[in-house]
Amino acid sequence: MAIDEISVVTNGNPNCPTPQLVSDSTYCTTAVMNWVSGSGSSFCEYGPAGFTPGTGTMVNNAVSPLVVSGLNLNTAYDYYVYDICNSGTDTSFAALGAFTTNAGPIAAFNFGVNQGTVAFDGSISTGTNSWSWDFGDGNSGTGATPTHTFLSNGSYNVTLVVTDSTCGITDTLVQVVNI
Repeated sequence: MAIDEISVVTNGNPNCPTPQLVSDSTYCTTAVMNWVSGSGSSFCEYGPAGFTPGTGTMVNNAVSPLVVSGLNLNTAYDYYVYDICNSGTDTSFAALGAFTTNAGPIAAFNFGVNQGTVAFDGSISTGTNSWSWDFGDGNSGTGATPTHTFLSNGSYNVTLVVTDSTCGITDTLVQVVNI
């Protein structure tokens, strides 16, 4: 994935090369940042979008690609990469990058009833790779668009659990279906 945003922060020694950001990628609660160091020695600082440099999480002796984990889902982050020159006494201008972590799944479904048979549509769920259904009558199903025939009239609590296989995160929705 390409850098969401890139700029150069105006501090540091102009004789110390500014690192060049190449890319960043996000995976749920993890991000991977890639850059090219002009000096061979860098440090990285990251935090929520708009954080003040010096208040973020610092990674000394950072090497590209840098993998950071423990991030929050669906959150925008900024990061700065500095090169270190002259035996650690000077730092470069900082390259600023930005990324947003993935949102995770959101369970949602529609349904239509026709003479006791219900057609479910869970494909409106987002970030989803699998669907698991509990029809509330002792039966279950899988897939985005199952159908199920209820044997008697009544109100059934239908449960949909969606799972995003990339993140391993689930979301659950319960809706009442009247037959």
